[in-house]
Amino acid sequence: MTDLTDLTNIIELSTQPHLFDEHSDAPHSDPMSERKADVIPAVDVDLTGKHLIEASAGTGKTWTLTGIVLRLLIEARRAPEQIIATTFTRAAAAEMRQRIHDRLADFYQLLQWVNSLSADISNKEALYPNILQVMPESDKDKQEGKQSSTDLNTEIGADELNQDLATDKQAAATKRVQAKKDREDWLVAQAKYVRLDGIMQDPINLHLVGYLLDHVYSYPMTEAIRRTALVLTTLDKLFVGTLDSLAQKWLTEYSSETGHQQGMGIIEDSSIEQVTDSIVHDELRQFQSRLYYEQPKLYALMDQQGKLTAVSDHKKYVTRSLNFISAPIDEIVVNDFSFEGYERLINTIIGRSDELDIFFKPDGEYYDVPKGQLQIIETLGRKSFKH
Repeated sequence: MTDLTDLTNIIELSTQPHLFDEHSDAPHSDPMSERKADVIPAVDVDLTGKHLIEASAGTGKTWTLTGIVLRLLIEARRAPEQIIATTFTRAAAAEMRQRIHDRLADFYQLLQWVNSLSADISNKEALYPNILQVMPESDKDKQEGKQSSTDLNTEIGADELNQDLATDKQAAATKRVQAKKDREDWLVAQAKYVRLDGIMQDPINLHLVGYLLDHVYSYPMTEAIRRTALVLTTLDKLFVGTLDSLAQKWLTEYSSETGHQQGMGIIEDSSIEQVTDSIVHDELRQFQSRLYYEQPKLYALMDQQGKLTAVSDHKKYVTRSLNFISAPIDEIVVNDFSFEGYERLINTIIGRSDELDIFFKPDGEYYDVPKGQLQIIETLGRKSFKH
């Protein structure tokens, strides 16, 4: 999997076309700032190593990312499952996924047309300039090149040799740039006849078509067409999604390594309340069921006094815990409760219930004034009335 997230290689995003490949070693007389302004990162960025592309709003971030993915699939010949593209929202992920598919479908159509052009012998010189062809180099050729270079260094001074090599390299690079531009102009002109010039002018498509035409010996056009068709049919294996969906994917695929349990998942914020309510409900039901069977008298007392809580009674505590998940939770001190002492108290009250008659009415309500005091007050009242 190619990693494109290194701070050591920063490319500023631009929409001005300027193509580079392994032959674009021509010297640049412009300052570095002007060169960077002409660079298209989707074309210029290497497909190995780590890179950071800085971009502002409206500069074509999605176009650049989908172009790099297209290059990885075709140029680097990566399998869809070897690529991971993440973004922050599902809408952006859906848009990126659709754009990758659309650009791949357009490129497949373009490859078939270019292949039909290459079948015509008269187009060979326009499509395959000799100066642009990348020939497979054997080990024997490499050894001979090293030997000839050593002999030249022996016979000619190092300074003269380096100067001659630099001059030759500059001249060859200039010719390659011109040949490449001529071929691109020719392809765009030919594409107008079949109304494919819009697709052909896409810098990524121009780069990939040029790459395939230059590497025809190691990467035949027919193989590229077959590969593009295969990628289109297996594009669902390419991961394009949000960071949370990527984490969910890894939890599922590497459940043994991560200790992930079956059925666990990352949920949306809107679903948290439903999940927490379900958890609280299950815990309350388990607690009250155990209390009912193990301590039926305490259960009856709590039920009579309305002390058995419901899910709604715990919501505010759950919400506070979720909002301040790192805050310490105060320890709940549970005092020992003796059912034997509670029963003794009840029996004592029942045994001395006659003493309570002066305080309670037959229906259980309190007297406003104890019964004995009420009789004294009534007697005193009658005496006062007689006087």
